Amino acid sequence: MTGLRALNKSLRLLAVTALIAVVLLVTNATPAYAAGTYIRLQNIVVNGVDCNYFLQVELDMYVNFPGTGDTASIEWYYGLQGGPLSLFPFTIETVGPGPTSATSHENFTYASGPPQPPNTQITFEFRDANSDAEAGLSVDCTTGNVVSVWTNAPGPGPDLVPIPDTAVVGSFVQTTPAYFAPQSSAATDTVMEAGKTAWVYGVDASGQFYKVMLAGKFFWVPVNTMGPNYDEVWNGTPLPTNVVS
Repeated sequence: MTGLRALNKSLRLLAVTALIAVVLLVTNATPAYAAGTYIRLQNIVVNGVDCNYFLQVELDMYVNFPGTGDTASIEWYYGLQGGPLSLFPFTIETVGPGPTSATSHENFTYASGPPQPPNTQITFEFRDANSDAEAGLSVDCTTGNVVSVWTNAPGPGPDLVPIPDTAVVGSFVQTTPAYFAPQSSAATDTVMEAGKTAWVYGVDASGQFYKVMLAGKFFWVPVNTMGPNYDEVWNGTPLPTNVVS
């Protein structure tokens, strides 16, 4: 009887230990990635394209994580619009954990063959390996125009702002703070670094500040901090001088 009681006690202890182990395993399990993770592509500038299957773009990639413990590992795909996409052989960006958001300024270049017919659409697509988040763009290889931009992000997003025909992409010739109004006392904590680009909409009534668009938001910067963008697309196009509010 003594031996049987000892055996029963040992079995009870073993069962309790196993239960604790299961609880710990469940508690410490890797959290599931939230379905609401999304990617937006903003401030897209085409720096070069031709129908020999060459595309170079510059953009801001905004990633939002709604869930604690989330991370994003963004993979870059390329191909022709409507055709199969090939995975570029390495991960280009890893950000997280959440809940948070992050914006990363990126440059992408892809060159391959064979030559394509005029107006073929070349596609870049970006997918998060840890969720269903994806975003992409297609560019006309003849005109260099961005034909389409897509994302799984909810709503229209801050990047979908109207860009008038008079707007031009300019380049910062010196580092400057962004201003929330066209006056020297309105500096913000946002810094525009020399060499970066932004859409320029025009000047204020005094002619001393440019109105620029960055990540779907409008700022003002002193006119002496910006100049033309001498890339293959804009070729030094003069910045607009029309008065805007």
